[in-house]
Amino acid sequence: MSKSLLLIGINEPSHVGGHLLAAAEEIELNTHFIDLREAWQSPWWWRALCWRFAGHRPPRLRRFSKRILAEQSRLKPDLILSTGIAPLDEFCLSSLRQTKSTVANFLTDDPWNPQHRAPWFMRTLKYFHHIYSPRRANMADIAQASSAQVHYLPFAYSPKVHYPAHPVEYTPLTPPSGRALFIGGADPDRLATMRALHSAGIPLELWGGYWQRDSSLKAYAKGHATPEAMRQLISSASVNICLVRKANRDGHSMRSFEVPAMGGCMVLEDTAEHREIFGEDKKNAYYFRSEAELTEACQAMIAKPDEVIRLRSAAHLAVTVNADNTYAARLRKIIDRLD
Repeated sequence: MSKSLLLIGINEPSHVGGHLLAAAEEIELNTHFIDLREAWQSPWWWRALCWRFAGHRPPRLRRFSKRILAEQSRLKPDLILSTGIAPLDEFCLSSLRQTKSTVANFLTDDPWNPQHRAPWFMRTLKYFHHIYSPRRANMADIAQASSAQVHYLPFAYSPKVHYPAHPVEYTPLTPPSGRALFIGGADPDRLATMRALHSAGIPLELWGGYWQRDSSLKAYAKGHATPEAMRQLISSASVNICLVRKANRDGHSMRSFEVPAMGGCMVLEDTAEHREIFGEDKKNAYYFRSEAELTEACQAMIAKPDEVIRLRSAAHLAVTVNADNTYAARLRKIIDRLD
């Protein structure tokens, strides 16, 4: 590809920015990466004040925005792609609109979610040429708040990160652990779900932030999992619980693609987007609509190791047989719109 890209995100293996950077390298795209965490570099107390009293505003928003303008002037990229609630202010984006660069955002979080809502960012939506949302539920709101072209672009998986720990004909060698695994933070609605499973006697493993704060769940809290640990955990669990963030209006999540790519057996919240990816119930994964249905699905998988092995293989194939489900394919779609 002869196109050039200025990519703004977080270069970590658990972030979309890192996956898109790897994808850009895979498709040999001329890419310059800037880590958006630069906009947050300041004393912790100042970051806290800005978050609480300045509408989630990054302390160095203006400085970071000036840097992006300088980089655009120096590099003159065909595409400037930011991820999430990116720290670019109105002056920056309005100025970028006057250049020959196409300005786009992969809006990984719902900006109407109260936990993320940032008035300064909402004012910038109107300046993007393209906005890509991994959730259909907020596309009409984005279109109303912006003059951008709005596109549905699902999350994906990165083959360099998301692969089974023991790939043998798509089925990991590791026998099912007899436990239900969840990897993610302890959001309030997630706490209620896991408490219900605990009360039903489901053996749990909880990886991610803040689970240790709950008295009934702290025994299951394991801390944070590295990508290497995730591959082992996901491929060995009897069931991987895939939850969506309701406050984000999600129809699927990053884990919806990552878990099957790593060889995990899944039970998923029953959404239209999940059905679009995995088909009918029990074909490639189990679905649930209530805590009772989730409990029943976990019990069934823990009791039937052969079913777990079948679903590992089926879900893995459902996601990986389609080359469009990689971040490289997602990035190609974004680049193709430049022509």
